[in-house]
Amino acid sequence: MKKIIAVIAAFMFVIDILTVSCSSPKEDINGLDPQVEVALCQLDSVIAVHDMDIRKKERRIDSLKLLVTGMDAEGRYNLYDRIFGEYYSYDLDSAATYASRKVETARMLGDSRKVAASNLHLARMHLSQGHVHEAVVAMSLALPDTADQGVRRQLYDFMASYDKVSNRDPMKWHERLSISLDSASPAWIYNQCNLLWLKGDLAGAARMLEENRDNLPSDYHGEAITHYLLGEIYLHRRDTAQAVKHITLSAINDLKTPARDYKSLYELASLLLSTGDVERAYRYVDLAVDDANAANAFDNMLAVNRIMPQIVREHDRQVEQKRSVQRWFAAGITFLAICLVMALVLTVRSRNMVGKAAARERDLNDRLRASNRELATMNLRISESNKVKDAYLVQYFNLCSYFVGRFEEFRGSVSAVARTKGLAGVEKLLANADDDRELKKFYSNFDSTFLSLFPDFISELNKLLVDDRHVSLNRDGSMSNELRTLALIRLGVVDSEQIAGFLRRSVSTIYNYRVKMRNAAVCPRDEFEDKVREIGH
Repeated sequence: MKKIIAVIAAFMFVIDILTVSCSSPKEDINGLDPQVEVALCQLDSVIAVHDMDIRKKERRIDSLKLLVTGMDAEGRYNLYDRIFGEYYSYDLDSAATYASRKVETARMLGDSRKVAASNLHLARMHLSQGHVHEAVVAMSLALPDTADQGVRRQLYDFMASYDKVSNRDPMKWHERLSISLDSASPAWIYNQCNLLWLKGDLAGAARMLEENRDNLPSDYHGEAITHYLLGEIYLHRRDTAQAVKHITLSAINDLKTPARDYKSLYELASLLLSTGDVERAYRYVDLAVDDANAANAFDNMLAVNRIMPQIVREHDRQVEQKRSVQRWFAAGITFLAICLVMALVLTVRSRNMVGKAAARERDLNDRLRASNRELATMNLRISESNKVKDAYLVQYFNLCSYFVGRFEEFRGSVSAVARTKGLAGVEKLLANADDDRELKKFYSNFDSTFLSLFPDFISELNKLLVDDRHVSLNRDGSMSNELRTLALIRLGVVDSEQIAGFLRRSVSTIYNYRVKMRNAAVCPRDEFEDKVREIGH
């Protein structure tokens, strides 16, 4: 069973490694602003309602178109200009259509400036659609009216875009725009940013935008332009984290406008691909393709087509990896099912063995309980035997003491003989009596009897004393009076007067013996005699 569990755990570990390796990104952006993930989540939310924003814009444009009926030429021109503005960066075909209508209406009005301005609008739409020849023809129709400052600025702006599309240096047109524009206008700030960029001063270009944010448009379209320019600048400065941040914010504002002719979303998809966020990159580029086709923005379609295959390949690769992991999981589940069936079979087969082992265990436990009961009985008997032994020793000691008392009575009788028989009779009686010898004999019997009953008393007592206060027997094997005092305490005789009577010493002497031994104890003084009474138990 343990081997089966180990194999299952190892298999699941391999599956987990495969899952992590397949789901981990290729690389991270170093120093990524923590707010970028929040911005990306906001972008996802904006994308979720993008179709709704498109429908709102379409309804707004349709309502403007209904206003054309009954208007004079001047009113129609102004309305066409508004509709052109709605289609600008949204639907280039429709924007070109209304730019043409602006040209026709301006001619009807006989206003050459408006004709030139409308032709330049038309030229810009043709250029964005990739119709370079038509763009140049429309632009040339505006050349006779470039004396007008507004028309001249539009021409410079068109030529800068034309040179950029044609891979030529547009710097001279930006320099002319810089001279002709109002230095407080947003157009001048954007132009100065482009001019500094072309000169290679990327830091200056970023500073130009950051320091003049209050003078730049704060609507969705204006914010989209500002953040896109900042993102491109930081990207060229190899500050990828800041580039992702600003291009994400640009994409949010582009979609909120809503616009369809934009670069922010597909460039963001390309950046996210390099970070390993393939799922987002795929969703973003998919939307960018739809919007580029709907807007008929030629440059955007080319750019999207360049990065789309790489994103699709990487997305397909990750999808295939996920499918591979799913196949591994399916195989793992099948393997686990087989292992579980095997474990079940082994469990069923081992049930009887487990039952028999349990029966044997119960029998063994019963025998152990019986043995414990026997041991408890034996311990009780031993304890009772110890009590009998203690009582016997005390009785023996009392008997000995009694005989010693009798001996003293004998001495009293000697005194009586002295009074009746005289000194000669006493001397004769005393000469035959040796009380010291009898007392020593009594103590010797006590010592031998006690030590035979408690052979480890001295060694156990020394464990209770500090090293330099250990005690021992006399040379002849007898105990000192201090030891006899502790021996009597071991036997349960704790009264100092009784001990003094046994040992034929004064009570104060016995008290000093006890104090001296307590002071030599390694344990607390008030616990010493209790521990002495426990010796031999």
